[in-house]
Amino acid sequence: MSLLADSSRVISAMIPSIDRPGWLTVRVESLQVGALVVPSLMVPVILEALSEYGLSTRGGAVVSPVPRDVGSIEIDGDDVILVPAASEGSD
Repeated sequence: MSLLADSSRVISAMIPSIDRPGWLTVRVESLQVGALVVPSLMVPVILEALSEYGLSTRGGAVVSPVPRDVGSIEIDGDDVILVPAASEGSD
């Protein structure tokens, strides 16, 4: 008997940030697969296992390169908006 069906709904809470120029970090705060709530200490283990499929991870976060001029990221509904960094000398 399997704990999960062949296909299960995945629900997660994630916090995106630009921690350093050129890199997006998406911290996974919570994860649920089907009815199973994944314990927070297991999230990094699951993400590391997904790195075998090309996902870049660091602890409980997914990391991805972005253009170096991106200063922040905003989520608006289903849209992900990359906001340019403020230019030096601008108000």
